[in-house]
Amino acid sequence: MAAVECNLDWLAGVESRVPDLFLSRFVHEGAFSEAPPAPSLRGLAAWAGLHDLVPLAGPDFRACLRVTLERALGAADPDTGLLPDALPAAGEPADCQAPLPEADANLDGANCWAHLALLYDAYARDGWLDPWLSAIERSVDHQLAHYLGRRNRGLLSAGPAGDWTESTAAEADNANASAQFYRVLVLLTEAEASRGRAERGAAYRKWATSMLREYNRAVAEGGFWDGERGQYVHANDGTGAQVQGDRYFETTANVLSILFGLASRTRADAIVARLAAPELAAPLPIRTNHPARSDSPATSTALPDGAVSFWLGGHAAAAALRSGRPDLATAMAAALFDYERKHGALHRLPVADGAQEEPPDLASSGSLFSVLADGVCGLEPCRQGLRLVVRPLLGMTTICLPLFYAGADMALQVDFSGHLLSQATCADQPLPIRGANEALLPPAQARPGSVIRLSFGG
Repeated sequence: MAAVECNLDWLAGVESRVPDLFLSRFVHEGAFSEAPPAPSLRGLAAWAGLHDLVPLAGPDFRACLRVTLERALGAADPDTGLLPDALPAAGEPADCQAPLPEADANLDGANCWAHLALLYDAYARDGWLDPWLSAIERSVDHQLAHYLGRRNRGLLSAGPAGDWTESTAAEADNANASAQFYRVLVLLTEAEASRGRAERGAAYRKWATSMLREYNRAVAEGGFWDGERGQYVHANDGTGAQVQGDRYFETTANVLSILFGLASRTRADAIVARLAAPELAAPLPIRTNHPARSDSPATSTALPDGAVSFWLGGHAAAAALRSGRPDLATAMAAALFDYERKHGALHRLPVADGAQEEPPDLASSGSLFSVLADGVCGLEPCRQGLRLVVRPLLGMTTICLPLFYAGADMALQVDFSGHLLSQATCADQPLPIRGANEALLPPAQARPGSVIRLSFGG
C-alpha cells in the first residue's frame, strides 16, 4: 500500500499496518485469519476488518483476499446454499447452517461474506466473481425463501443465533442482520446488471426496495424505527408487541443504517445525536449498546453487554462525518489512533493501561481504514463509476492516499482550502462534479498510475 500523507500527524503513515499487520500477523496458508496459526475467520470479522482496505491496499492484499473469499464462497452448505458463518482451514468442513427450523443459523456472518465479495467485485471490475456469483445468489435466494417475511414481509429473521452482538429471540426480525442483507441485495443488483442480467437484477432490486420501506416503518407497524427515541430498535416480532432495543440503543443497527443508505438525512441526524452521548462515545469511540440490554432474552453473547467495539467505532466515526458532525467523527477517530499508539494494537476489547497486552484483532484493526474509506473519502462504487463524497476531519487541510478502482492502482490527492468542490481531475482530465463535495470517477478514466486531484475552494 502506498503512503498516506496528511497534515494530521496522527493519521499519516497508517499504510504501514497493511504489510506489518494484515499481511504478516493475520495470514495463514495464504488466506486471512483472525489469529494465526489458528485458521478460522468469522464472516463479520472478515467484512469489518477488510472491506475498507479493498480500495486502499495494494495487489498483495487483494491476492490474499481473493484466496480467502474463494474458500468462503466454496464452503456453502450443500443442502441450503447458505454461506458459512466462519471460515475453516483448507480441507476442513465449514461452520455451515442447516435449513430452518433446526438451524442455529447466523445469517449475519453468512451475509458478511457475500457483502465483502460483492464489494471487491464493484471496485475491481475484473471478472473474478463470475464463477462465484452463483454461490452468492443461492445463499441469498435461500434467505429470501426461508428467512424473509416470516413476520414483517420485507425484513430478515436472523434465526436463533441472532447477530454478531448477541442471540436475540428466534421469532423476531433482526435489524442488524436486515441491514447487512439490504446492502447485499443492493450490491447484487449492481453485479447482475453489470453482467447484462437485467431481469435477475431487477428482482433483487425489488426486494431491496421493499426492505428499505419496511425497515423504516414504525415499530408499531412491524418496522424498526422508534420515532419517540429517534433510533432504530434491535428486533421486532413483526407487530411491535415484543421489541428489543426500545430501552437500549443498539449501535450496530443505527450506524449501519447510515452507512448503508437505510436512514434518511433527518433520521441520520437524530441517530448521530444519540451517538454523541458521553455514555456511548467517551472516552473510547463507541459501545455496542447503552444502557444494558434489560429487555433481551439472550442466553449467550459475543461481547460483554455494553462493551467498547473498535471496529464499530471506526464505522461510527464515518457515519458521524457523513452526517455533518466532523467534531464527533474526529474525536472518535483520534481515540482509535491514540489507543493503538499507546498499546501497539487494537484489541477485540480494550485493555487497561498497564495491563498485560493481548494479540491484535483483525476486525478492530480495520477501523483505522474505515475512517478513511467510508468517512473522509466517502467511497461508493456504483454502475456509473466510483463516487467520491469527500469530507475532511477537523483540522484536515490536505490528504494524499492510494486508491484502487477498475483494475487501476492510482493516487487520490485532496486539498481542503475551502468548503466547495471546485475542481476534480484524473490524469489532468476533468471528472464530473455532483454537488458541493462529490465527484464521479467513470471506469474508463481509471488508469494505472493516474493521480486524482480534488480541490475545494469558496
